[in-house]
Amino acid sequence: MQTNPHSRLKAFCVLALVVGLTAVHYTFGGHNMDVHLFHRELFFIPILLGAFWFGMSGGIATAVASVLLYIPRLIFMQGHLTWTTLGFQAVVFLMVGALLGWLSDRAKRQRQAALDAERQAVVGRAATAVAGEMAEILGALRRMTAEKPENLGLDPDYQAELDRLQNMVEALSNYAPTPKKRLSTDINTVIKEQVARFQETAEQASVRLVTSLDSKGCPIHVNDEQLGDVIAALIRNAIEASPNGATVEVSSLRSGACCELSVKDQGPGIKPEHQARIFTPFFTTKPGGSGLALAAGRKVVSTMGGELTLQSTPGEGARFIITIPRENPET
Repeated sequence: MQTNPHSRLKAFCVLALVVGLTAVHYTFGGHNMDVHLFHRELFFIPILLGAFWFGMSGGIATAVASVLLYIPRLIFMQGHLTWTTLGFQAVVFLMVGALLGWLSDRAKRQRQAALDAERQAVVGRAATAVAGEMAEILGALRRMTAEKPENLGLDPDYQAELDRLQNMVEALSNYAPTPKKRLSTDINTVIKEQVARFQETAEQASVRLVTSLDSKGCPIHVNDEQLGDVIAALIRNAIEASPNGATVEVSSLRSGACCELSVKDQGPGIKPEHQARIFTPFFTTKPGGSGLALAAGRKVVSTMGGELTLQSTPGEGARFIITIPRENPET
């Protein structure tokens, strides 16, 4: 259960109800079965509140407490109820607590999913607008550089900064991707294109960029440009995270009805407390990072019916895995 003040107050209310009803149950009614059956109905109130406020765990916990406190009084009334009847009443308490708690948990998950979808839609619209403005500015800067480079007195890192800005524009654009035509392609083909694109970058960083591809290949139905952008972001991050002499491995695997692609580095890995937030928009542990590449990548892969996940142990590197349904899983 949660431990904030409101939750503690709710827990106290549930506990007070159970204790109060127990006191009434043991104090009043004597051997009048009708009165005790009425007490049984009252015990459903804290069970309902426990399930509504704290989900299945709260509903079951309250139901168990109610059973342990309600049933013994009936046992003392020998001859009125059989053990079968007592057992059935206990089961009813537990079933009600579990069912209402499950429904409460499901409703909370649905509300959270709706909020997340709305939040992502807002961020997506903002990302699209910002990406458009940034793309225009970037285009103007590149034209100025191309027209009169000798008169600008540019810093040697100027081109690198333009490239970084271009990566940010791509990340923003991918976060709110426009529907693009999907074609049949082999996942190995997309991997080879992106690995070739980053071989020079890897060499400059003294990192080995290698592939381990499934010899059978793996056909998928995707937009290869969008998927290529996601793979490019993963490879770029892996190279930047890797020390000199390390290896970045990009692999593919035909796994059942899916194609699996992974990018594995030998960097410092990702801390456990960061792993839960690594795909959250604008969350980054990299100086100068936008915090959008991974969030955008997961969203793009999701639109293709796939999933982008992370496996990482601090000190042992990180492995990002893209799982996409095969085009013809029966073959």
